[in-house]
Amino acid sequence: GCWDKIEVNELRIVTGIAIELTSAGDYRVIMQTINPTAMSGSANGGGNPIFTKYYQNHAAEGESLFDAFGKLSKETTTQRFFAHTWVIIISEEFARERGVAEIVDYLVRNRQFRLDTWLLIGRGDLISLLDVPDAVQSVPSERIKDIVDKLENTDVVAPLKVGRFAELMASDSRQAYTAGIES
Repeated sequence: GCWDKIEVNELRIVTGIAIELTSAGDYRVIMQTINPTAMSGSANGGGNPIFTKYYQNHAAEGESLFDAFGKLSKETTTQRFFAHTWVIIISEEFARERGVAEIVDYLVRNRQFRLDTWLLIGRGDLISLLDVPDAVQSVPSERIKDIVDKLENTDVVAPLKVGRFAELMASDSRQAYTAGIES
């Protein structure tokens, strides 16, 4: 049966996540989601030509990563769906001050996140990084994913996915690494 079905219009599809520190030292999580109204063409009452973004950025702050994600879930009545998350960006400042172990542990242990999501280190303003679409990709996190997909097999950058990064972190003989992105 269909007793536990969830309709697509009841989901908030998350395509990108950025994690950074606030000036007070708290966690800020920025979550990019698909804007279903804009995608369906029914924005502004029947498809008026006024441009509506195909994505929405939501941000919340908390004393812990769990707390910040919890506040994000209270922001909307729709259930968050992480299976289509393409990129997770950790700010360089966060990585230098606190390391990435806590974040990677949270991602690996949480069954909602996929281990084949790109993990990147971000320099600069992460909210602006997640707010720059281009002519081909109207969702910025998808644009970032496409860039990283193309560069994956080059000698220029060395991006890793969450699962591979976690494996390297657990290794006694190798160091974990991943590519960076700048706004």
